[in-house]
Amino acid sequence: MNNDLEKIDIEFIDFITEIAASIETLYIKLFNLEINGKKETEEYKKTIEYLKISVEVENELLQNKLLSSDKIIAMMFYLIKKKKSENFSENYKEVLNQSYNDRIFLRIFNKFYFKYKENPTILQSIEKYLDEPEEEILQNIIAKNELDKSLERDFLNSYLFLLQQFCLDSQDEYVFPYLLSTKYNLSYSIPSIEESLISLNFEIPDTLCLESSMIANIFSMNEEEYEKAKNDYGTKIAFSQIIKILDMDNKNFSNPKNIANSILKQCLLRAAFMFMDEETLQELNYQFHSQIENKKYLLKYPNNSVNENIVSKCFRKINSDKKRQHRLIIRKK
Repeated sequence: MNNDLEKIDIEFIDFITEIAASIETLYIKLFNLEINGKKETEEYKKTIEYLKISVEVENELLQNKLLSSDKIIAMMFYLIKKKKSENFSENYKEVLNQSYNDRIFLRIFNKFYFKYKENPTILQSIEKYLDEPEEEILQNIIAKNELDKSLERDFLNSYLFLLQQFCLDSQDEYVFPYLLSTKYNLSYSIPSIEESLISLNFEIPDTLCLESSMIANIFSMNEEEYEKAKNDYGTKIAFSQIIKILDMDNKNFSNPKNIANSILKQCLLRAAFMFMDEETLQELNYQFHSQIENKKYLLKYPNNSVNENIVSKCFRKINSDKKRQHRLIIRKK
């Protein structure tokens, strides 16, 4: 794929990388200011303004660069081959693992990815293969794409909302920095989250509002279709996260980074639960308790009560967490 890139394309990637690195410096400064109790200072406000300008420059460069879908894909492959480390895991998983070595790569990759998904030539290339009666298929593709994006935003906002509660309650000065850094690193890595948090000056709202139901309404999806998409989204993450929590090393929970890692996983699991329907949650709860009583599991994890209790506690939080959700709706006249 590198052969598909001209020298000017590689120079463009290098230039975008330099801008991403300068933006990273601003994020580090914002984090250090907040962790030192200087979030309300003039210096913090000025840094936010510098960040807005830098992100705007970055976005304009990407928007003004006329790239075909094939060229964007070639650039993404180039990034994967040249820029990422061997231990890279995608999107928010990289942040949750508190592994930030690839965050510049991740930022640029996601910028190209979103540009690719929003590229009109993709829809045009699909459209030319459709007969007039099949236009509904294209609309369904667009609708699903928009719903997927809004579900991810809702999920990550739910995660940040829960994380904020832990940050407010945290009495451990050694754990708190790990929790706070996740907010800034998630914003730096995910364009849609960055746009929202910058507009809020990195304040997490006290009210959790979900936009995906509004998107479903705009595209005339019925309630059943929307609830299924939301349930499937949450279920997939919940299954994998329960496994990861059960597999955590609980012998070193005095280590601040390990404590923070446990909290981040709890927030992720509880955010996933908030997307799931009652029937699926009950089934998952049953499967979880069946699993921890299984002989094969007990042989592998003979002393895993700490991690099991963490998962159980997340299940017990479901009702109170769901009560915090507010759905954005469009009222029809």
